[in-house]
Amino acid sequence: MSADISNSTSTPPDPDLDPSALAETDSIKDEFANEFHQPFAVSTDQPLALFPSPSRNTLHGEITRDTITELEISKTYLSARVSQVSYGTYKARPAAIIVVDFVFHSSDHRRQRFKDATIEIDFTQEGATGGAVTPVTIAQFAPKLIHGEKKAEDVTWGWDLSVGANLVAGPATLEIANSTVYRESKYSRDHKLVIEGSARGTGPNRLVWSLQERKHDGIPPQFKTAFMVFHPEGQKFSARMTVRASIGFSLDPRRWRLFLPNDDVMLFHDDHPKGPPIETVRFDEFDFGTFYKDSFQKMAVDGGSYKMI
Repeated sequence: MSADISNSTSTPPDPDLDPSALAETDSIKDEFANEFHQPFAVSTDQPLALFPSPSRNTLHGEITRDTITELEISKTYLSARVSQVSYGTYKARPAAIIVVDFVFHSSDHRRQRFKDATIEIDFTQEGATGGAVTPVTIAQFAPKLIHGEKKAEDVTWGWDLSVGANLVAGPATLEIANSTVYRESKYSRDHKLVIEGSARGTGPNRLVWSLQERKHDGIPPQFKTAFMVFHPEGQKFSARMTVRASIGFSLDPRRWRLFLPNDDVMLFHDDHPKGPPIETVRFDEFDFGTFYKDSFQKMAVDGGSYKMI
């Protein structure tokens, strides 16, 4: 007995998409995965200079730039930018609130969309000499969980069963010809965008966000993270960011050019905050979750299609 099992899926048709193009996309699923990392430092003893983004390896850690990193593959690119830095106190300890904006731009979300991404940020202290070392630790962060609306997908499984047998009755043998029986099973499954964040490590001193697309839609084109950290007063501390992103291509990704990010250190000073000011330097007096939700809703996304926890 042999069995051939086939699987097919169907999604609601897109009137703006040429059927032949969709067929090409489904039949060719080259995938490109890239990993890059970028260090940036937060300092309380050097001024913040808002100059245009410089060329590679010209800063020597003396000037702060907005862009943490940027990666481009043809017309598909991602970037990370520091949009806000505020200093104050939280639970009677020096604290900083940092907001980082991410852009996942795809020129054709059907063929070149970002399918998933993982963002990791590790904090360390630098420049401490003698005495007790105050570690950099995470006080609060957002988002912790975001999920989008469900998208139903109809799935059909089919079985072709070929059946044959030999019957033996005394000296005679009777052979039954092969016959084929087809069986089919249908069910529906849901897909939805999921973004999860967690704080890890000792302290903790590490943040991780994972973004998983709703099938065929890609991850959000814009994504914002916010975090509050306790930092040693008057001393520099740094963070290293690593982003892993997967892109679905209908063309051979080896033909696409890759532009690696700058590796310059980013420096900040608590006398020179960046971005819109927070209404108070006493961070205990405002709700961090509300602060993040208000910032998130200012992005060019449909807020009604996401649920934040």
